[in-house]
Amino acid sequence: MLGLIPRAFAARGYQVLFVSSRGTFGSGGDFDPFRDELEDGRGVVNWMREQSWYTGTFATIGGSYLSFTQWALLVDPPKDMLAAVTTVSLHDASRAPWETGALNLDIVRWAEQIGKQEESSFSWKAWTRPKFEPVVRSLPLAQNVRKYLGQDCKFVDNIITKSDLRDPYYTPMQLDQALERANIPILIITGWHDIFLEQSIAQYMRLKERGCNVALTSGAWSHIKCAFSAKASRECFDWIEEHVGGIAEAKRKSPVDYFVTGSKGWKSVAAYPPPTTSATFYLAPDGHLGPEPASSAPASASFMFDPADPTPTIGGNALLSFGTVNDSALAKRKDVLVFETSPLVNDLEFCGRPSIELAHSTSHPFADIFVRVSEVKPNGKSTNVTEVYKRLDPKRKFDEVVKLRLNNIAHCFLRGRGIRVLIAGGNFPQYARNLGMRDETNSSSEMRTVEHTVHFGGDRVSRIMFPVVVAR
Repeated sequence: MLGLIPRAFAARGYQVLFVSSRGTFGSGGDFDPFRDELEDGRGVVNWMREQSWYTGTFATIGGSYLSFTQWALLVDPPKDMLAAVTTVSLHDASRAPWETGALNLDIVRWAEQIGKQEESSFSWKAWTRPKFEPVVRSLPLAQNVRKYLGQDCKFVDNIITKSDLRDPYYTPMQLDQALERANIPILIITGWHDIFLEQSIAQYMRLKERGCNVALTSGAWSHIKCAFSAKASRECFDWIEEHVGGIAEAKRKSPVDYFVTGSKGWKSVAAYPPPTTSATFYLAPDGHLGPEPASSAPASASFMFDPADPTPTIGGNALLSFGTVNDSALAKRKDVLVFETSPLVNDLEFCGRPSIELAHSTSHPFADIFVRVSEVKPNGKSTNVTEVYKRLDPKRKFDEVVKLRLNNIAHCFLRGRGIRVLIAGGNFPQYARNLGMRDETNSSSEMRTVEHTVHFGGDRVSRIMFPVVVAR
């Protein structure tokens, strides 16, 4: 697919430069991901300017890693750069593995794939979960991954053992300055189930706040599916045609296009998120979720998280995930709390980031929390809508309310369907398990079960708030 987009532009008369990162596909040097792009990007542009075919101006396109290389250029924007299209985009590569405080194991999966991407038999589907899970289940994690990946992926050692994003190792990966300096038309294409969704939304929000010419498209796509989307490819092509080719017919009709899951339709608006009001649902005894707070009598619900039998990953925002899936199996597990509304009497459409406040405590300080919102169909089956994962601060107070923001999403809960909130202590193998004890370097072999308790009633309130779209 990566080769098709350059060919489409070349067929329309554009000069196209298709660049391999340092140390890949014949490019010299060693591949040290996300750490050489500032220098290499400037080097490529300087070389391009010296070529006889260079027209004097250029634009950039690319997804995933190739979006990061574009932000690297925009840290010091070239004066002859006219526009950019970043797809499933990240500008801070340090946040991808560690933003939640728990190691996102997609970094291990990605390293395995990158190490084999130049082999003739390469396939992104090759490293399936049955192969991946035993590697990251064995302890100690860092040592086992090092042994499995071998010498070709030394960078993974650094990432797995460095959980503090203030470590100097990560400095070249953090390109927030690009969001302050970019001054060209930029189209950001993302998917509601992409691993980098929140970074893409943050890019749009900051550029919009600065008054830049920025547009956003978000579909019901996962990371991989976005690359194969005809709509995403068409919008990329039109953006370049408008801002580089000067084709008036290619002008974008609306700054923001987003897909509403549930009702399954596209919407066009002037800015994201659209105007909303808040709708609150309260967690209550016996798994109830409703618009009224629980009774005045204190109550609670508990579960045990056992790292030896962790709550499994089913769908969600992951690198190689399919996004929305049937996640009914999660509600049947003993290590998951389930809160559910009655079937809705009216459609409820929201857009933006839901937030949740949990009166939550644990038997030991070292614990993670996973919250998912799902939609329940009349037949009882559920599909995931949005979620959040967080490694809790071990220094938190016992009675401190846990406040979390779930991933951005536009979704319509249809009349007759229910809203389900799931609460667990893990999401494996998406994230490394919390072993129930201190282990910042993923070097421990010991594990301990942890009891989680969610409180409601009395002066302890647990609730979730949805940004509901204001009817026009």
